[in-house]
Amino acid sequence: DIKISGAPKPEHTGHHTRMLTHMHVANQYLYSLR
Repeated sequence: DIKISGAPKPEHTGHHTRMLTHMHVANQYLYSLR
């Protein structure tokens, strides 16, 4: 977790979570094609 000034930025952590979720879904999709 990246914390700025001792506290995480909600918009940044939210974007990071969405990005990880998107990558996870994409990986599952690619894996299902094998």
